Amino acid sequence: MAKIINTRSPFYIKAEDTDLSTAVLKLYIIEGDFKDKTSSDLKYTISKSTLSGKDYVVFEISELVRDYLDIEFNGNYIDQAIWVNYEIELKDQSNSLLYSDQDLLLGVDGYTYFEQGANVQSNLLDNISRLNSWFKIGMLVEENVDPGLFDIFDDASFLEATSTGDSFISDSFTKTGKLTFSVYADTQTNSDFIVLRKTYVSDNNYAFFNINNGTIGTVSGSDILDARISPYGPFYKCEIDLDISASETGSKNAYIYLADSDGSFSSATGNAIKVCFPRLEETTAKHKRKETLLQSNKTIFRLDDYNVRVPIYTRNTTSVAYRYQGVTKRSETISPSDDINDIANNKFQIDYISVSGSDNVDTYEQRVLADGGTLEISRCLDDFLSSVDIGIVDELYVSSDTSTEVIKIKTLECSKYEPIKVTFVNKFGALQDIFFTLKSIESTNVKSESFKRSVFNQDTLSYNTSQHQNQLFHTNANDKIVLNTDYLNEDYNEVIEQLMISEKTWMTRIIDNEQLVLPIVPSTKSITYKTSVNDRLIQYTIGFDMAFDKINNIR
Repeated sequence: MAKIINTRSPFYIKAEDTDLSTAVLKLYIIEGDFKDKTSSDLKYTISKSTLSGKDYVVFEISELVRDYLDIEFNGNYIDQAIWVNYEIELKDQSNSLLYSDQDLLLGVDGYTYFEQGANVQSNLLDNISRLNSWFKIGMLVEENVDPGLFDIFDDASFLEATSTGDSFISDSFTKTGKLTFSVYADTQTNSDFIVLRKTYVSDNNYAFFNINNGTIGTVSGSDILDARISPYGPFYKCEIDLDISASETGSKNAYIYLADSDGSFSSATGNAIKVCFPRLEETTAKHKRKETLLQSNKTIFRLDDYNVRVPIYTRNTTSVAYRYQGVTKRSETISPSDDINDIANNKFQIDYISVSGSDNVDTYEQRVLADGGTLEISRCLDDFLSSVDIGIVDELYVSSDTSTEVIKIKTLECSKYEPIKVTFVNKFGALQDIFFTLKSIESTNVKSESFKRSVFNQDTLSYNTSQHQNQLFHTNANDKIVLNTDYLNEDYNEVIEQLMISEKTWMTRIIDNEQLVLPIVPSTKSITYKTSVNDRLIQYTIGFDMAFDKINNIR
């Protein structure tokens, strides 16, 4: 899967070589649908030289990427992420190319916490784009091959088995700790399997990847934490996460094999595949299992008959089951792309699963109107709609190929107060809702300037007593609203924190069966988090300012 750049936190790219003098970074940012990069997508070219005594340079790119994230919300829940492809060339003192490297990243308007550590992209392999320099057994390597359909990567290496025995290339490394070994492999191939393998002395850790159907085969070895395969156009990205003990002090080897069948390292003569940019990188943050949910809370409080939306990362999510009282009412399969040969649209990276089957409506009435229907206004129908919850669920099972996350849904009773939905960009860069269902207080602050003018008429030696001697100008106002949540659980402590930290927040009100979405900013700057042990009941009061002037002054 594409590594995520949380653009509100730093993201570093490190280029390192013993002969390095200068590194040149080209940053391509692809907005909208994912496609092959063009010259117009090249947004930055940055050159850096090494400091005295150093053999590396570091680029920080998150702020550059965030300039191209235009986060909007008008009631529609859409993916707001951008593709980032970088190329980096490493040159020596004579300006000769040592090697090049590149990768595909996904930029979102999220952030990480201090305790999670730095987010770094680097490569610990010595010969990144010189695979012909890797140690070879039974393998012919041709470099700088046109990858063809998927020119997001400029070149590839062509691997061809020359024997019916083991066919591989390998490179050595010495790093220990949590590492990720990956490579992009062409799906237009006559080789069935590619194998990523790591060895040290007598240990043996490997994972087989089926390049024909995008599945993971045999995975073996105590050092492997996880194995993943993700489609990108006519390429699969194959990855294994490793946890290598510090006791492995000597040289270790990273292998790329061609294989005929799952579990067998042998390959028939003539089997061939294109690969791009093998990478061994550090996982500096604490290793986590594959992320499916793009929200922190596992309990959701919603209003009776109101929709529930849960943001998910579709590269990891395989299915969702909607359950009520222990029974699955319906389920759906999640896929980032219907066809491996189609370039995936970026909307498939962050998606929103909803209990109503439609992302962009909240209530039954809105769903009817959105589908082009009409509602008869009658007391009987109003009574019916207030007593029946359409599409009711109390659990969501969100599954990846290795685990299942359970979301509990708690339905709140109808309130005498107007319910107000607040939507904000959370720490994952996804839109998230929170309902404020108790008392709300609205107020207006007026600001103006004034001057004292003369109203005396010298011709008549009089003045008009209806004229303003103290005259106002530049008068405008700003509305404020103080909202109260219902009684929640401790899951919402982090939700409230992310709401207050968010730089993009909106309020939705229902007026004449239509949604009115208004931008707001939290005015509450301090909060004391509540727990069931300390406070018994957990309820929050948050103040907001409207993010616009009362009088329209946009020119």
